[in-house]
Amino acid sequence: MSKLAKFDWDIEKFLSGVHGYDIPKVRDFRDKLRTLCAEADLIHIAQKRWAGQEHTEDHEDSDTIVDRMIEIIVSEMIKNEKENQK
Repeated sequence: MSKLAKFDWDIEKFLSGVHGYDIPKVRDFRDKLRTLCAEADLIHIAQKRWAGQEHTEDHEDSDTIVDRMIEIIVSEMIKNEKENQK
């Protein structure tokens, strides 16, 4: 157990390195973008789904252009972050 207690590393930092972009930075941006859109009453949030989550047939009642735009904007930010990491 003492070896396990010494095992101290940041999983987000590790995954950021694996994926090639700063995961916490992108997540914070996504959350701020969702909050801004929700405050402007641009997002219809259904009980089955949160804003920005991938749309499936189960989510027909909550797919909006803004939901799709959030996904596109976040994916563009990820692309830019990956390019900046190189």
